[in-house]
Amino acid sequence: MSVWIRLSLRNLGRNTRRSVLTACSVLVGTLMITLTSSWLTGIFGGMMDLFTASSGHIRLVTEDFYERQALHPLYENIPDAEAVIADLKTVPGVKSAIPRITAGVVITVDDEIGDDFAMLNGATADYYANHLRAEDYLLAGEWLSGNDGEVVLGRRIARQIDAGIGDQALLLGQTQDGAMSPLSARVVGIIGGDAMMEMQAFTSLNDMRWLTDIDNGALDILVYTRSRRHRDVEPVLQRIRSHNTPEISGLIAIPWYEDDTFAGIITLVSGLRNFIAFLMILVTALAIFNTMTMSVMERTQEIGVLRAMGKTRAGVIGTFLFEASIIGLIGGIAGTGIGSIGAFYLKLHGVTLSSDLVDKVGSGMPIQTTMYGELNWEIVIGALLTGLLMALLGVLVPAFRAGRVSPVEAMKSRH
Repeated sequence: MSVWIRLSLRNLGRNTRRSVLTACSVLVGTLMITLTSSWLTGIFGGMMDLFTASSGHIRLVTEDFYERQALHPLYENIPDAEAVIADLKTVPGVKSAIPRITAGVVITVDDEIGDDFAMLNGATADYYANHLRAEDYLLAGEWLSGNDGEVVLGRRIARQIDAGIGDQALLLGQTQDGAMSPLSARVVGIIGGDAMMEMQAFTSLNDMRWLTDIDNGALDILVYTRSRRHRDVEPVLQRIRSHNTPEISGLIAIPWYEDDTFAGIITLVSGLRNFIAFLMILVTALAIFNTMTMSVMERTQEIGVLRAMGKTRAGVIGTFLFEASIIGLIGGIAGTGIGSIGAFYLKLHGVTLSSDLVDKVGSGMPIQTTMYGELNWEIVIGALLTGLLMALLGVLVPAFRAGRVSPVEAMKSRH
């Protein structure tokens, strides 16, 4: 075995320039995969954090609301939210449960009714402070003080209606029975930095209950566990679903990863990541294929001699696979190392997008203006193994071609 290893190493040094160029192609491929994985993992993780912070790790709604949630029916609410919350707190693993009401409103700062639409959120101070961390997104003014008649506007909404701090906003919504319901509130703050939040408005739960005429209830109850990871959410979810008490009877528990809103985002990001990885593997494998094909053509006579000396076809194929593995490891380690430096920078500093670009993304995705990368052992090891896979895929055809070389014909060859 050591003889074949020495032969493989000697062949790599026979044409150093070609071997270096091949290793560089693996380097570039693994570099791009490391950066891409870091970038997409960071963006996807940030989106998941924003989504679960605003919508909870598990969301409880009535069965009828769940069936009609695209219509956002206010009349399908949870009448006694506090009783449900008290019951949920007895379930092991539930850290907190938050009542929330969301409803569409037409908003203006003039006396006349405008046509600018916003999603108005009403929740407790605990939700805004400890889960949404809304004060971190303040661009101007301050957050809700807890007094009635206050509203915080998203940056895009404030810009659309030309509202500033201290202006009196008129929010026209509906009660749960469908009657028109106005709410006059003073603009105390403007937030930005998240595409979804910039198209929303926020007020106290009391004001929201008054607007919608839901006295002691909530449209949904947001449950938070230790973290958003499946291993933390799933056991709590099963306990809630099996917690057959009168308080939560008739309610549907929906984990964040089964929510229709986020399912499309998961598919999009996963598809993009797989496409980029496939493209990098294809391009790099083609470069290695070209290098190894040339190597087989140049070493036809040598291969014939080795075959005549007793080396099997499997041995010839193994020699080329070993050579490709060395190239893949050298290029993969170098590419992963350089890519990890870039990924570490993205994790620390991120990339800040312009507000105009965030506006073009729209309000349907939870994207922050500053997006950060991620770096972990899964990304590093995955990129390194991908580099090795690139090399092995690229050498397969030339290796099998070399294994089919006839010793007699090879000895007659001038190559």
